[in-house]
Amino acid sequence: MRIAGYLDRGGITATVFTNDNKMFVKLECDMLEQTYKFREDIHLDSVQELDKLFDTDFMKFTITTFEQMSKNRAEAYQRWQNAQKEIIDQDII
Repeated sequence: MRIAGYLDRGGITATVFTNDNKMFVKLECDMLEQTYKFREDIHLDSVQELDKLFDTDFMKFTITTFEQMSKNRAEAYQRWQNAQKEIIDQDII
């Protein structure tokens, strides 16, 4: 897999990879990732074409997804912390 380029998306890092006639776009934000995969064809075969595909509306959707992922991660971490506290409290008693 090789890096084909980058998409300028403000606070989101968007890296384009190519491998075996496929293109991958990895979006990164706040230690979270979303990856989108596409088969290369005569219409979708360059970073410039992916730049058009990842338009403002699509990026709004990805931001919403990142927000939900962040919320899910925070809630899971809180449940884990609470479980750890219960284990420690049981050990003390």
